[in-house]
Amino acid sequence: LFVASSSRAEVTGPIPDFKLKQLDGTSFDSKQLIGQPAVVVWFMRLKQEASSKALKELTEVYREYKAAGVQMVAIASGKLEPKALKQLKALKTPFPILLDPKRVAYGGFKVIVYPWVEFVDAKGIRRFHYSGHRRDFAVVVRANLDFLLGRLSSAERKKRVSPSAAPATSGTLGGGKIYYRLAHKLIKGGKRSEAKAPLRHAWESKPPHIDAGADLALLLLEEGDAEEALGLLRDVEKKAPKSPRI
Repeated sequence: LFVASSSRAEVTGPIPDFKLKQLDGTSFDSKQLIGQPAVVVWFMRLKQEASSKALKELTEVYREYKAAGVQMVAIASGKLEPKALKQLKALKTPFPILLDPKRVAYGGFKVIVYPWVEFVDAKGIRRFHYSGHRRDFAVVVRANLDFLLGRLSSAERKKRVSPSAAPATSGTLGGGKIYYRLAHKLIKGGKRSEAKAPLRHAWESKPPHIDAGADLALLLLEEGDAEEALGLLRDVEKKAPKSPRI
């Protein structure tokens, strides 16, 4: 599964607790990530073009920032056959690869698609996350790390992570189509509240998925959050004044 869109969010929750095995069999505790100046937690999928591109760029960035105390970990979730483990070892990443066969970390971080990257501050607080692989992925990673390291102001960071006019990501589907499809599968399955996250991802993708914005507003209204819903509908109207959904 690959979503050809990228999204961002400012998160304020702590990293989830988990204990996973590294490729060499040693144990890794999520508490080891707390206290580092800046941490990148990256969820990958083998033989996925977007993950392969992201890995190459992350490796380059890590070598640049290692001296500043930046820590990176890659997490491979789901059942991994011996052949897959061999392929992971062959990657020879300069940072640890953690194995998450029961999707403990995957669920804790509420990952939706691969690749998925989280930026964590020194207190172990999740600050930003992105899904998919933007064409300016390395620029975004450096901007977030520089911000967490105190080298960049919040305003300058926002400028640097703003998508360019060019398509934001590579892949097989454009915009937030696959997020939108996932949301409607959840809605049909009676999980309306859980559909909000993928709808928000689809709405915040570049370009925004207009129907996702309208559907998210309706869900917010159902939950009694009229203020956010109306604000969202105004944004949808600005982006697509002729949409039949408005």
